[in-house]
Amino acid sequence: AVVSTQSTGDNDTIDFVAQSCPDLERLNVEQATGLCSPFLTSFSRHALTEINTMGVYDSDIVRCVSANWSRVCLAESNITDISLHLLALRGKLVELNLCWCDDITDAGIAALVSAHSSTLQTLLIRQCAYGTKTLNAIAHCSKLRVLDLSQIADITTDASWRALATGLPLLENLDISWMFGLSDNHLTLFLSHCPRLQRLNIDGHKQITTRSFRRMLVTLPDGRRVRSAQYLPSLRYVSLQYCNDMDDIELAELVELCRGSLVVKGYYGEDVEFSGSRHT
Repeated sequence: AVVSTQSTGDNDTIDFVAQSCPDLERLNVEQATGLCSPFLTSFSRHALTEINTMGVYDSDIVRCVSANWSRVCLAESNITDISLHLLALRGKLVELNLCWCDDITDAGIAALVSAHSSTLQTLLIRQCAYGTKTLNAIAHCSKLRVLDLSQIADITTDASWRALATGLPLLENLDISWMFGLSDNHLTLFLSHCPRLQRLNIDGHKQITTRSFRRMLVTLPDGRRVRSAQYLPSLRYVSLQYCNDMDDIELAELVELCRGSLVVKGYYGEDVEFSGSRHT
């Protein structure tokens, strides 16, 4: 059974749902309003595998954390490392969303990621206080497919970034927007080791240029320019909003020669359009 709501509710409603659905497996109350902590306690005896909520506290997690949890979204919650350490001891997480959790630390995130490194496929830690420990832990998540590291002040060290770039061969979706300190060298390193990457968001970068994308085009012996089959062959979407140093002409050529297989969002979020004559 699945419960998902975006409507106004209260704890009495949640209690009713809990009592009426003893076999409940997935709970989504992310958009519900009017709930008061510790409403999750109502589900402490359920075998939930997925939980999607916001604004909970450590007390909620302490009372209902389960080894059955595999997909957990606690975005914008008031949790601390206490909750992260509890989650590290329970089950095997496949998806984890901790975006905008302001009171968790690099050490706590790293411990949780390390505990589930063999199973994690989605990790979202936008605007969290992660650092070198977390990046080194993520580098061991070889099954990771979706990663959001956006809105952090610095990328920490080159060594941790290299470990991260070379440790995620299955990555398909990467968001490193507004992650200050990133250079062309950092981005090229990452892109060179992610052949399955389909979506890339690097909004807000002031040092990134089109250099990292030039290898997507190769020149054949007869002089024709075509899309490379080796470098980023799966890439379908790139967002470059508020990136100051992109060459519009190069981007237009890239989009044109990819012949509809690549969407690029420009400085203001507009689609970069074909320009010039069609290459054959």
